[in-house]
Order: sequence, then structure tokens, then C-alpha cells
Amino acid sequence: MNDVTCFSFGEYILHEGRRELTRDGQAVDLGGRAMDVLLALLHRAGRVVTKEEIMRDAWSGMIVAQNNLTTQMAQIRRALNDSEGRHFIQTVPARGYRFVAEVAAQTAAPGAVSAADSPATPADRVNLPVETSSFIGRQRELDEIADRLRLRSLVTVVGPGGMGKTRSAFRIAAAEVPKFADGVLLLELAPLCEPELIAEALCRSLGVPPLADRSATDAAVSVLRNRNMLLVIDNAEHLLAATASLAETIMRQCPQVRLLVTSREALGVAGEAIYPLQPLSVPPAGTQPTAADAQRSEAVRLFVERAADALGSYTLSDADAPSVATICRRLDGMPLAMELAAARLRMLNAREIAARLENVFSLLNVGSRTVLARQRTLYATIDWSFSLLSPAEQIVLRRLSVFINGCTLEGAIAVCAGRGIAADQVFDLLTTLVGKSLVSPETSGPDTRYRMLETTRQFAAEKLAAAGEDGKREMAEYLCELFNVAELEWPTTGTDRWVAAYGMEMENFRAAVDWAFSGCDAVCDAGNNVCDAGGDTALGVALVSCAGALAEEKSLQADMRRWTKSAVPHIGPTTKLRVAAAVLYLHTSLEKRLGTQAVPPERMRAIELFREAGDRVGLSRALRQTAMARAMPGTAKPEVVGMAEEAVALLRHLAPHKDLATALAHLGSVHFFAGDHDTARRLNEQALAMRRLLGDSTGMLASSVNLAEILFLDGDYAGALHYAAEAEAEARRRNALAALALILSNLAGYRLHDNDVAGATKAASEALKLSRAIGQDYLAVMCLEHFALAAALRESLDDAAQILGFTDAHYRASGQTRERLEQEGYERLEKILRSRLPAGQLAALCAAGAGLTGAAADAAALGGR
Repeated sequence: MNDVTCFSFGEYILHEGRRELTRDGQAVDLGGRAMDVLLALLHRAGRVVTKEEIMRDAWSGMIVAQNNLTTQMAQIRRALNDSEGRHFIQTVPARGYRFVAEVAAQTAAPGAVSAADSPATPADRVNLPVETSSFIGRQRELDEIADRLRLRSLVTVVGPGGMGKTRSAFRIAAAEVPKFADGVLLLELAPLCEPELIAEALCRSLGVPPLADRSATDAAVSVLRNRNMLLVIDNAEHLLAATASLAETIMRQCPQVRLLVTSREALGVAGEAIYPLQPLSVPPAGTQPTAADAQRSEAVRLFVERAADALGSYTLSDADAPSVATICRRLDGMPLAMELAAARLRMLNAREIAARLENVFSLLNVGSRTVLARQRTLYATIDWSFSLLSPAEQIVLRRLSVFINGCTLEGAIAVCAGRGIAADQVFDLLTTLVGKSLVSPETSGPDTRYRMLETTRQFAAEKLAAAGEDGKREMAEYLCELFNVAELEWPTTGTDRWVAAYGMEMENFRAAVDWAFSGCDAVCDAGNNVCDAGGDTALGVALVSCAGALAEEKSLQADMRRWTKSAVPHIGPTTKLRVAAAVLYLHTSLEKRLGTQAVPPERMRAIELFREAGDRVGLSRALRQTAMARAMPGTAKPEVVGMAEEAVALLRHLAPHKDLATALAHLGSVHFFAGDHDTARRLNEQALAMRRLLGDSTGMLASSVNLAEILFLDGDYAGALHYAAEAEAEARRRNALAALALILSNLAGYRLHDNDVAGATKAASEALKLSRAIGQDYLAVMCLEHFALAAALRESLDDAAQILGFTDAHYRASGQTRERLEQEGYERLEKILRSRLPAGQLAALCAAGAGLTGAAADAAALGGR
């Protein structure tokens, strides 16, 4: 490429060869080092130039402090009068500087006329449209694409419709103007409908008259052959073959021409560099960000900018930030979707928009009137891509929409094969959908997963329904088979490996169970288990029976409560013994009640069915759970110890095994409640060793909780706090909500023992909210009693008495016995209240508390927290 000899920006011209800067023809004083710095920026105009790059150019071979660069930048800004409102040079914090003003540059080959004598203007060499709105984010991507363009003759930016390919390409092209003597030429293909029109459109853009004796391609190439130019070809997906042919010809015959193409599918040309454009960054899931936190993501910044455009002004508030973050996540960081959503702020607030995104297309159905109809709305943009697919590709895309969170190749085959699509076709069709930017492969896990953007998935789901298909039965059958295998693997597979293999199916599993029981309460035919409103209750029961490990590892206790409640009524004579037993066991395992004399009939039936089916693992689970429920503090009933010992004996031959470790831990707990701490510690240490050997992170958390409890009641408070704090950190890291709720509840008790009321209240507050969220009401009651003691220690005696009345009523109604930590706190609480309140007043307050609902008791405890 020829050397740049002259830069023109604003009223300034910099003659590189003469090292002279002029303003409106008048010389501007600029020192030599400042000139070097300015040239370093101009040669890279439009992109971020790091401080290290500038210093290599301006202080070649020298080692100098960075404050020298700061001094030279200040001199340049003074010379350019770069004050508020001009913005030639932008400081990019922690990265460097960017020359942001429009720059025209001219090059000269040896012997050519000097660019300083006849500088070209931008209009002479560029036909890019003027930007009418701000460009947000993407700097890393823009730099990477520009770097590829310097190394390769053809770069194709690919991605689904609405991803921002065109804007990104225009931004790069504008920044690259100084590097091309003959400028940048845009060839827009969206308005064209026939392949032969491409070369004719290129000729018109080049100003080449049509000639009868040669083709339009030859005419265009004859001009481009001697041009040093960047050719931007936009929206090539519907004329892919013709665009590829033209690109090959230009690459072969026009060595100084670079091609930057945007398309939803790569051209497939030899030498092509493909750059898949990803969505804008979004706030992390599961967070409630402040406005400042949310605006660290590109998607939120774009939403805020476009909201300001739509409303005249808009400032993101802390109150709106969580809703805007939800909008951006739900729209997958797709720029077009964000712009359309922001425009809806004229009619709805951010919270309302977030709530209505269950149906993206009903909300985002209006776009700019200045663009082509197929690009006007999000639906039209995706529909345009869909219309370019073959019938078989359309079928596979539709059927894939049943997966809420993507699928593996095996899942795709299970759902897509059949009804006109052979199983051995699915991979090839999936490959073409990936190539057309409608499906994205994710290769970070043990198996590649194939996903659609949520907007694309909703579109495909509409098409699936319109085609009269469902696909959810096939997904449910596939997941039932998959999770039967997962349940068999779980007891001997490390937590991380198991979750990596199966955890990603959580949302799909939820959708499958919901489908299976959909409408069954009103219109289910009990004879054939099929619901008129869709679904299959027998399949639903089978799905629930193999959900235990998934619920344990992904903290789905609230889901499991709902699932088993739906499944239990549909257990019938034709239900397999193991399936029925598993569902009944899971239904009752959520009720963790210490010291309850009566065992739920569903649990007793589960024990009978497990024995009849010869399911030793299931029987061990049901026995150990029953032993835990019947264990009484201070006593060791032979029948309870016997059940716990049988649970261990059933699985001894399987060691190492997660269920054996849990059975050992539960046997230890039975001895612990009876006061035999040495045996309890020994059995829990055996369980912990086995869990470590298996890589059972979830089980190790449970062991830490048990050992902390033993240490606490042995008087080693520091040791207990240490174990519990380590367990808390691990539970947070793994997002193990059930374990975290229990750990925090125990921590509240430990801290109250040391009169750390503030620390105890903080732990109990989080534990209470988590307990309610995952449906562990027994644990919520324990948290409330910690709140009551904290209130009493703060002298809020009325509040403490009312909460105590509520918890006492719960224990009486359930027949449950307090665990030893909670019993110690309870006795301390009663002693304080009896010594500070008159008996009649205390009785009245407790009676009032007994009449509270759970929500009212929570509100009384949490107050404004």
C-alpha cells in the first residue's frame, strides 16, 4: 500500500513529508515529538491506539515515562483547539487514545503529484451513509475485524439479522478511509433481487458506463484493477452464490482491493476470513444491578441511548436497572431488539416491558420507516432469514424451538428426526443452520450444544405451531431416557462432571414436566393418561421419578414440590414399581421433620414398593430419611437406629457411593441427636472421606454443616464458625441454594450464642428469604426463631413474643421437634421473655403471633430488610 503523505481533518491539513500542520492555510506550531504522536493517531484514525503503540512510534528505541506522552497530548490538544465541542482526540480510560474526527488522506506513489498540493476531500472517495445515531460498544470486535482486513483480501462479518453487522462494517470502513488512496465504496445488496444485478450495481457505483461488448463484471473489474480501495458489500445472504463469484474475481484480478462483506452466511470463498459477530454484552444472570453496574454492559448502554432518543432524555435509575438488565438478557443483547424495546418506553415503563417479553414479537412490532420492509421489525428481520431456508431446514429450525436452553446433537436428532426428516440428515441440516447464523454452537462443555437466540426461538415456535406440530412429546421422551441414565450415573460421578453433563438441561426438563401435566386437572383422560389440552401424565410421572439428582444439584426444591404434587395423583396400577416408589419418596423427602412420630403414608408406601422392586438404593434413601424424621434429641430408639443401620448395610458393597456416604452421615446424625458425639463425628468423617474420593462437592457441603454442628455443641465455637464460613463460601460459589439456606440459618444460631445480633440478623434474613424461595418452610421456621431471639436481645420484646407465638404454633401443629441448636436458642428466648414481660402480656402476644400467616410472620421478622 502506498505511503500516506497528507491528512485532512476539519480545517487542518498535516503534510507528513514536510512535517507541517496548517489551519486554513496558516502554519500551526507543533513540536517534533508532538508531531510524531499526532501522526501515530492519524495513521490509526478511528481505532483505539494504546499508549504503548504511540510511544513505540514517537520514542522509537527509547525508554521514557508515560507522563511524557501526557505532556505531548496536552500540546496537541492546544494546537488543535481540541476543547469542548470539537473532540478530535478521545481519551479511552485505561486503554489509550482514539482520533475520532473524520479524516481524509491521500497517498502518492513515487513520482506522483504530491497529496499536499491537491488533497482529496472525504466526499470524493467515500459513499458510506452518515451515522444518524450513536454507535455503542463493539470496540474489541471492530479492532479485530480491522486487523483481519489488513491481513486478508476478504473478510465476511456473519451473524443473525438485527445483530448490527451493517453498522459495524460501516464503522470499520469509515475508520479505514485513510489507508486506501481510492477510498471506500459501499455496494448495498438488500434492494437487489436478481444475481445479475450485482455487477451492474457495482458499475453504477463506480461510474462505469454499460458497454455492449463486455459484461458488467468485466467492466467493474477493469476499473478496480488499478484501484487501492475498500469495497463494502452489505447484506449478501440472499445473493450468496453471485456475491461469492464476484468476490473471487475481484480477489484474483484486483490485488489492491480489500472486500468487507456482511451476510448471515459466509460466502465460502477460498481465502475468506469469517468473523461471527456476537451479541452485545449483558448483565450477569441472577443479579439485581444498580444503574452504574448495569451500564457496564454494552446492551444496557445501547438501551439507555436509544431510550434517550425516543423520549428526548432518559437517565437509568437504580429502580429501573434490574428491569432493563432483564430486558437486555431476554433479548440476548441483540442491538435491533434493544432499539425496538427502548422505543416502547413511550408507552410502557421498563418493568412493564420486561414483564411482556414472554412474547417478543407482539411487543416489538414497529421499526424505522426509513429501512426496507424486511428490516423494519424484528419479526420481519428473522422472517427474511427463514424464507431463504430450504423446506427441510425450516422443519429442523421449527422443531428445535421446543428446547428452551439449546440441545446436544443427540437431543436434536431425538426431536427433529421423523415426519419427513431422516435421523442421518439432522447433523447436516443443523450445520447449514449454524452457517446461516440461525443456530449457534457452544463448545465449552463436554458436548457441543446448539442454541438459538431467544428471539429466533420464539419465531420458530410460532412457525412450529402454525405447521400443526408440537415436538414437546419427543423432547419429554428424550429427557426421560437421558435422566434415567443420569440418575444411575449420579451416585458415582463427581459433582462438577455430572452437572456439566446434565445441568444444562434444567430449563428443558422444567418445560417437559410442565407440558406433561398441562391441563390435566380439567381435561385429563385418566384411562389413557393423555390430556386433551396436551401432555401425558404417565410420561410426567416417569420424568419426575428421575429428577432427584437434578433437583439436588440445581436447588430445584420448589420445583420438585410442585412436580411431585402433580405426579402423585397420577400414580396408578400400571405405573412401574420403581417409578411410583421414587415419586412417593421425593414427595415426602421435602418434609424434613425431626422427631415426628408419625411417618407419612406416602413414605411407608415408598418403602414397601422399593422392597418389592428390589431397589436397594431407593430403599436405603427412604429408610435413612425416615430414621432422620423419627430421631428424637436425647434418645436412641432401637427401631430408628435399626432403620439407619439397614440404610447403610444395603449399600456397603457399592462403596464408594454418594448414597452410602449420605446413609453414613444420617446414621451419624441419629447418634448425634442421642448425644453420642464421638460416633457421630466418626461416621461423618467416613462420609466426608468418601465424598472427597468421589468429588461430591454437594455432599462435602453437607458434611461441613454436620461437623460444624458437632463442634458447636462440643463447645468449639471457633471451629464451628470456621467450618460454617468455609461452607458458606463454597455454597455461594456453587449457587447451592438449599445448602446455603441451611448454613446461614446455623450461622445465625452460632452468632446469637456469641451475642452478635447484627451478624445473626443478617444471616437469618438471607436464610429466611432463600428458604421461602426454594419451598423449605421447616427451615424458614427455624430462621424465624433466630429472628425472635435477636429481637429479644435488642429489647424488641413484643416482636420477639409474636414471632415466638408463630413458631410455637408451627411446632405444635407439625409434631416436629427442635434440633439442639434451635432448642438452646428457644430456651434462652423463653427465659428472656418470661423475665421481662408480665405473664398475661406474653400469653396475649404469643396468641396473636399464633394467628399470623407465614407471610405476615416473615414481614414482622424482616421489617424493612
